[in-house]
Amino acid sequence: MEGSKLYTSLFPCNECAKEIIQTGIKEVIYDCDKYANTDEVIASKLMFDKCNIKYREITNEVRKEIKKFIL
Repeated sequence: MEGSKLYTSLFPCNECAKEIIQTGIKEVIYDCDKYANTDEVIASKLMFDKCNIKYREITNEVRKEIKKFIL
């Protein structure tokens, strides 16, 4: 999984972030960040920043990219 992208519905919590970092994933693309103000998600973002893991919200462009793999 080294260098891959992870697509997820919710922004990962701090425990999930640890696993993501350990697997070598380099980008997290999420649909919803409704828990953005929680300590767990704030910690996740700090860990991702320290480990140079990109994260971004799904955009219409990304949705088109996903559809290519599904069809």
